[in-house]
Amino acid sequence: MSIPGIGRVLKDAGIEHTLTDGWRDRIWVRLDEEGRPYNFDWTDIRAVTVHTTESDPAAFRRGEDAPTLQWVINGQGYHTYSLLIGRSGHVYVISAHPGAQAGFGVWPHTGTARGSVIPEDQGNSYSLGVAMDASVQHPPTREQLDALARVLHALQEEWGGELEIIGHGEYNGWKVRTDPTGVPGGMDAVREAAKRGTWEKPAQAQAASVAAVSYKVQPKDTLTSIGRRFGVPATVVAAQNKIPDPNNILVGQELTIRPGVRVHVVDKGESFWGIGRRYGLTPERLAALNGKKTSDTIYPGDILRLA
Repeated sequence: MSIPGIGRVLKDAGIEHTLTDGWRDRIWVRLDEEGRPYNFDWTDIRAVTVHTTESDPAAFRRGEDAPTLQWVINGQGYHTYSLLIGRSGHVYVISAHPGAQAGFGVWPHTGTARGSVIPEDQGNSYSLGVAMDASVQHPPTREQLDALARVLHALQEEWGGELEIIGHGEYNGWKVRTDPTGVPGGMDAVREAAKRGTWEKPAQAQAASVAAVSYKVQPKDTLTSIGRRFGVPATVVAAQNKIPDPNNILVGQELTIRPGVRVHVVDKGESFWGIGRRYGLTPERLAALNGKKTSDTIYPGDILRLA
């Protein structure tokens, strides 16, 4: 009655994860009408139910990678999801056993034509619960979305592509639950990303690395230092921006630069870990390329060298 080799599945897929203490033996036991333990059979997994935790906003203000982790493990006296994806995209294995994650519902609903069937109110028996630690006020980060795509892809490969991927709100069907929330494109986008094994389409990632970028001159900047950062001679930067005197640039001045090396413009919610993984760099290498440490904060609009 356990998920066979969940740690191996994640490891083989190269997904960074943590096996939480006691994960092998953590079990949620549901009792039937006569008070006997309900028999879960995880050899008959038919679906993955995708969630967002929808936790109180105060939890996210603590700045933790997985602010809801302890609640997921035992907040109600038992665990909920089997896998929890932190804000950085790191995956936490909560349990190798069923969790109280799906609640009431059925899939497919009347009139749909999807393949796998979860009998009414049996989502915990027939589906694996995967949640992103996110909410309406704190939507999933790009790292979480990419990790979700990779996890779902790996699970599909383990189960021979036969798993149904459904949202908690889709299974519930009565609009009591609406998660996962904050996912661009909704569950259709999740299902497509699961097929690719990555959230962003390859063309999107490539375009982000070659376009011209806008750079605001910082204190102590020179055209030489700016050019070095982007792999472009100072004379080219001056010519691109029609600067008559290369020795006279102003703090706050906006420059348009077409980099001679690949760069990435930081977006909201991104981290050294997620960006580095996207381009095949370790977080330490990416930070070092930009004169930073992995503990340094990066902000939307920051420009990072990739080589």
